This record gives sequence, C-alpha cells and structure tokens, in this order.
Amino acid sequence: MSPRAGWQTTHSRMSLLDFTGPPEAVEQSGGKLDQAIEINARLQSELLRTSSTMIRQAIAAGTVKVVAGVYDLATGKVSLS
Repeated sequence: MSPRAGWQTTHSRMSLLDFTGPPEAVEQSGGKLDQAIEINARLQSELLRTSSTMIRQAIAAGTVKVVAGVYDLATGKVSLS
C-alpha cells in the first residue's frame, strides 16, 4: 500500500492531495476540496469500469451500472453522478 493510500499520511499536516487521491483530481479542481473529491470519485468509477474485464462485460450486458458517488458527512446524503 502506498503512503498516499486511504487516509494514511506520514506528515502531521495533511494536504489536499492526501484526501483526494490522484494528482489529476487536484489539478482539475483548482485546489477546491469539494471539486477535487467529486473529480476523484468520477476518475475512480471510470477506472473501475475500464480495469476489470468482468465489470466491463456486466456493463455491456446491462446487468451492472457503475457510477461515482460522494458521501456528504454533514447531511448523510450521497450524490451520484
């Protein structure tokens, strides 16, 4: 597991990158945490859709749909995209 995986960090101060995953999400967000989280969720759902043959086949068959979701701690709601 890489040092950036999950919520782990080796520093006492966490950066935006620690919470959002891939650098693309941070770059595309312009440094805005909420946008970086949404972008990361979309990137991860795309990775899931394309990296697994089994999932690709299930999507093609119409038996599975992979969408991005973001959980809002304040409201307890999940936003899907």
